[in-house]
Amino acid sequence: MTHSRSREQRLKALACFPIEDVWGIGRRNFRRLAFEGVRTAGDFAAKSETWVSNMFSKPGVQTWLELCGYDVIAFSELPEKKSMTVSRTFSSAISDRTKLEGELCNFMASCCRKLRAQHSVCAQFVVFVGTSRFAEGGANYLSGVVTPPVPTSNLQELLGYMLMAFRRQFMGGVPYKRGGVIMTQLMDENAVQADLFDVRDRAKDERLQNAIDSLNARFGKEFVRFVSQSPDNENYKTCNLSPPILNSVRRHRGCEKLASF
Repeated sequence: MTHSRSREQRLKALACFPIEDVWGIGRRNFRRLAFEGVRTAGDFAAKSETWVSNMFSKPGVQTWLELCGYDVIAFSELPEKKSMTVSRTFSSAISDRTKLEGELCNFMASCCRKLRAQHSVCAQFVVFVGTSRFAEGGANYLSGVVTPPVPTSNLQELLGYMLMAFRRQFMGGVPYKRGGVIMTQLMDENAVQADLFDVRDRAKDERLQNAIDSLNARFGKEFVRFVSQSPDNENYKTCNLSPPILNSVRRHRGCEKLASF
């Protein structure tokens, strides 16, 4: 009797839970599931295992099993953090766009290192800059929300999205005193679903990122960096790569070149 009541309560709860809020589903899969008439976690749990296996990879099947009441996803497989913030108050106000972009790129690089360390990817982030809270009229903030087409931890890709978002919002002549990057939606890297319309060569992106990570692990954090990152920070001493280092990057794991913004 208790088991039956517990199952009934679980099914009622799932029927009220939107499918897009289920961990590992995401917005892209939500649209595909909505087309199949799946709008709640209950609808998803009611599908057969064969149907789920045909629609999803292993993480999707694990999510379905969890909704059906089976414990298959270990806590160690979940992201260590659901959000992440790297921000700083500048020692002096910055109004130059290039300098601001350099600082923001440093923040994004820090976020990406943390993401890869915990095997997570970012599905959405916010980039912002703000004036001093002591300025006349109080602090004024500019921000942009970015949703990558495919969740990723690749620094090259995320820098591109961030710079485009920032340049759309930037207002020149304003002394900005603070800036940062807030990653608001993190997920396990193994739960990412491929996008049919994705045009990036992600295998090549991964080889480049792995090459950079390997060299930085060997020679020191940010020994190899993208040119859009600020050289003013004490962690960013190497402004240009010497030919031997660049050749090492090119040779490492088939990497062809070091891209930059």
